[in-house]
Amino acid sequence: MRINNNIIGGSLLAMAMAMAVTSCETEYWKPSLAYTVDITEPHITFISRYDGDFYNSFYYNNLPYCYAQYVNNRGALKSLTVVGPFGSDDFKCLRNTEYDGGFKNLETIDMSKAQIYDKEYDISDWNEYSSTYFSRMKSLTSVILPDNLSYIPNYCFKECKNLNDVTIPSSVKTIGHEAFADCTSLSDVTIPSSVKTIGLDAFANCTSLKNVTIEHGLILIESLAFYNCSSLSDISIPSSVKTIGQYAFYYCSSLSDITIPSSVTEIGVKAFFECSSLKNVTIERGLRIIGDYAFSNCSSLSDISIPSSVTEIGQYAFYDCTSLENITFESRITTIKENTFNGCKRLKNITIPNGVTTIGEKSFYGCHSLKNVTIPSSVTEIGKLAFYNNNPTSKLENIRVEATTPPDIYEDTFDYDTYSSCTLYVPQSAVDRYKSNYYWSKFKNIVGY
Repeated sequence: MRINNNIIGGSLLAMAMAMAVTSCETEYWKPSLAYTVDITEPHITFISRYDGDFYNSFYYNNLPYCYAQYVNNRGALKSLTVVGPFGSDDFKCLRNTEYDGGFKNLETIDMSKAQIYDKEYDISDWNEYSSTYFSRMKSLTSVILPDNLSYIPNYCFKECKNLNDVTIPSSVKTIGHEAFADCTSLSDVTIPSSVKTIGLDAFANCTSLKNVTIEHGLILIESLAFYNCSSLSDISIPSSVKTIGQYAFYYCSSLSDITIPSSVTEIGVKAFFECSSLKNVTIERGLRIIGDYAFSNCSSLSDISIPSSVTEIGQYAFYDCTSLENITFESRITTIKENTFNGCKRLKNITIPNGVTTIGEKSFYGCHSLKNVTIPSSVTEIGKLAFYNNNPTSKLENIRVEATTPPDIYEDTFDYDTYSSCTLYVPQSAVDRYKSNYYWSKFKNIVGY
């Protein structure tokens, strides 16, 4: 049944009153309002003229009598289509956590033709109530968002456990913090080109999320944006992105390939931490900073090439990458920080790039397969335990140092077996300097070249 309360003249009013008398008791019909409601259980279509119409209808019982039962029995409704203005009060009424009854069993919501706004709050600054409008609606499976939406608020769909289909319109510019966090049934999502920012924890713990399509236009992937999306296997970062935030893909354990486009200047701390299936990483020239722990515990990563644009690699950046065999440096870094390649057990050969002055503490500690190391003339200090190998069955065989002045080292920079079994190659003119140096002289076999 459909009741239209638009009042355009006496004859229409009389006709509407006649319909009301026939179908509903007139005391429940409010001719001062101007909305259309159609309820065919379990579906409701609501066409409003003003924001607040939906709220007034279901909270203040401004419904025709034949629909009055739904004021206290909103749980019978499973599908909602909204057309026209829809404000924060309307959302408050929609929320199943605010009022008794609530639309707690809604499964689908179509707001493609709704106009979302608030008289007091701009859509980009929704208040504390509207910021959780759909969160924890446990029956919700499908949502089509309004065509005029520019911002998906913080926590908007958080913990909608059955949500598996979301259409994000091309008007959206920002996806807020935790907007889709813990939506554990969501499997695919397309981020349109209008979106510039994916917020903190936006898709965190979406454990069924497999495919993410990001159209060109996105600039910032904030911290924890895809944290623990353990099924995520396919995502392409467009060349518009400039920053990948801290923990952005932390624990994305199914992610196997990633390309960092030339537009990205920084990979944040632990951005790809524990991406245990990550085998192939392509870093295009343009990146400047690889943050601390950025690829730590990526146990399937076998090769990495660091382009010349990189000026800083953080500590523990490739810590415990146990399958890493080959590292190619083209970068302009000056320091290899502590623990950068600690635990890379399959790494066999390493050539430190020219320009590096310091090799930090434990930077190659526990690289059990390491056989050959080349250290350029720019290096002046090698830290404690930097090349310490605690595996008695496999030891360094050859170390080539190009500096004529022996770099500063410590007694435990290399392990004791290395001093006895490894051949140290140094410039011919510097052999005596190395042999007379307190720590370098511990090498039993020093050869000039």
